[in-house]
Amino acid sequence: MLDCIVDEALLNTDFLIPFWHSYVDDHITAIPEDKIQQVLDKLHEFDPKIKFTCEMESGQQLNYLDVTIHRSDEGKMITNWYHKPMASNRLLNFYSNHPQRMKFNVAKSFIRKIFRLSHKNFWKNNLLRIKSILKRNNYPDKIIDKLIRDVQCHKSRTGTDSYAYLSTNHTNLTTNLTANQTTQASQFSSLAYIPGLSESISNTCKEFVPEVQLAMRPHFKNSSMFTNLKSNIPRDEKSGVVYKIECADCSAVYIGETKQKLGARKNQHQYDCRKNVTKNSSALAIHANEQSHSFDFDNAKILKCERNKLKLQIQEVNQIIIHEKTACNKKTDKKDYTNAYINLIKTKDKNY
Repeated sequence: MLDCIVDEALLNTDFLIPFWHSYVDDHITAIPEDKIQQVLDKLHEFDPKIKFTCEMESGQQLNYLDVTIHRSDEGKMITNWYHKPMASNRLLNFYSNHPQRMKFNVAKSFIRKIFRLSHKNFWKNNLLRIKSILKRNNYPDKIIDKLIRDVQCHKSRTGTDSYAYLSTNHTNLTTNLTANQTTQASQFSSLAYIPGLSESISNTCKEFVPEVQLAMRPHFKNSSMFTNLKSNIPRDEKSGVVYKIECADCSAVYIGETKQKLGARKNQHQYDCRKNVTKNSSALAIHANEQSHSFDFDNAKILKCERNKLKLQIQEVNQIIIHEKTACNKKTDKKDYTNAYINLIKTKDKNY
């Protein structure tokens, strides 16, 4: 919409506008200084609710997006990396619980971005800024020097410089994708990162299941740090849950999962308890009928929420293993799990 307004406003101007570039709601152009108000008035004529503000160059410099554009007296323009004074300069911290490769890639991308956006005249000062920012994010000096060398070596190998780096790198990437598209992983899967263990699992997958590529993710997300301001859904209205129902007459519990609403699933259990037990009956119904016990359906607890059906079933088995001393579930529920994995779940049950 903004592009249409700009095109219409500039349609009948009586002066030359050499360029007008836009990115979302940010625009950059070159117009005579005495024509600025005229252009703004035309832009504001279309809709009073849309307001344009204008920032003029100062000292032959103008900030636009992530660059500062420098204009020489000869009309040439070069750019330097720019970030707002209130920028936090926070990257993935070196001591964060993420794979080392991920932390190094984040730092390299940051360094590469600064080189790409900066003319070589500014590289010396920008190197000092890079080192300062990485140090604030706890990267050791030796690691910082190595990351910078790796980026610079890549630049020298590809023969790229400043803006040419973008177009050349894009061409190389397209060529590599075309040549190697048959060897790329055909399936991707995420895995919660556990230092040492995740690397071992990843190496094993590369050896025995090369068509699967693992992506590590943190166990705790940013959302876990903030209060949920949305209205809570009533417990019985929630779906896609792993739940626990305790026996009112003994210490037994039943662990189950359902994609339907929990209230509907509880009604099914209550109905099953009133019928004669068969081999297809749930473990909850079998326990209630054989022991003449009743379950506390009103106080059923939700242990996990998961939209994906397979992950929901995995979470159910994990909870059965954790509660194996009291769970009345059938033994076949965990028959496909190896003892090594069962023992690992038991030692990590505090995370569940």
